[in-house]
Amino acid sequence: MLANILRTDANAHRPLPADSELAQAIAVLARGGQDATWQRQHVANQLRSLLRQYFPAAIEAFPTAKSGLAGVEARTILAAAPTPALAAKLTKPRLRQLLLKAGRQRNIDACTDLLHSIFSREQLRQPARVEAAFGAQARALIMQLDAACRAVDHLAEATAEAFAQHPDAAILTSFPGGGALTGARLIAEIGDDRCRFVEARNLRAYAGSAPVTRASGKPRGDVNAR
Repeated sequence: MLANILRTDANAHRPLPADSELAQAIAVLARGGQDATWQRQHVANQLRSLLRQYFPAAIEAFPTAKSGLAGVEARTILAAAPTPALAAKLTKPRLRQLLLKAGRQRNIDACTDLLHSIFSREQLRQPARVEAAFGAQARALIMQLDAACRAVDHLAEATAEAFAQHPDAAILTSFPGGGALTGARLIAEIGDDRCRFVEARNLRAYAGSAPVTRASGKPRGDVNAR
């Protein structure tokens, strides 16, 4: 069937892009890193959903994207105190020690005071055994989250190292907002075959950014983005 398609409709098909071996390796690493990032977010969402049931103060303590539940500070502190009972027993020196262990270098005292005030505040609690069971489940999710974060960091480092060897790396990183991981993902999706796109508009159509001309009389105008 494939041979017959090529015999009758060869001019309607395009050859596969002849990407270099390095570009193919970068594509594998970049897509693997993206999958690992999604997996990390998936586990972090599971942990957030669990904490909402018995330990909402932990979500309040680590609200932002940078210092969220997937951050090293949250993982370090919650691994040491995965329940409200254990968190309430954390003293300021112990919190400071955990923050230093997590790598914090600035505003340590202010962060210590904030966390101590949140964890020592009175809050609604589950029964003791139920709370302990939730804590065991949370600790298991934190272990998964630690592994997912290590996988993301490992793949990001390998991707950046491979991307730096590509001859187009300097061009791609010169774009506004461009970086090693962004450039690697561009190579993963577009490749480095110079003959793949005959004109710039072919690349625009492949990327989905080419304008679409519509018939006149339509209520939304005659040109829209694809």
